[in-house]
Amino acid sequence: YKGILYQEGSGAYQSGRYEEAVEKLQKVVDMDETYQDGDAVYYLAQSYRRAGQNEQAIAYYQKIIELKPGTERAANAQRYLEELGQGTSTPEE
Repeated sequence: YKGILYQEGSGAYQSGRYEEAVEKLQKVVDMDETYQDGDAVYYLAQSYRRAGQNEQAIAYYQKIIELKPGTERAANAQRYLEELGQGTSTPEE
């Protein structure tokens, strides 16, 4: 069941149907946030961002950084956080 939801969600994401992707991928992540080596969380964050739901996107980008530190996915997540104004590497003045 999880695999079917992931395939449907990632397919919706690839087709630009971000609301549908969020619906499917959220169910996958609720069951197993490490599914597909964290790709489910990454595509969920991307889907939220592209659907304009930035607060949810930020939460899942932060989750990617926690789950996969030092990876390309984490670096991408950090970049998106910075674009969304939530970067942790910005110096405070």
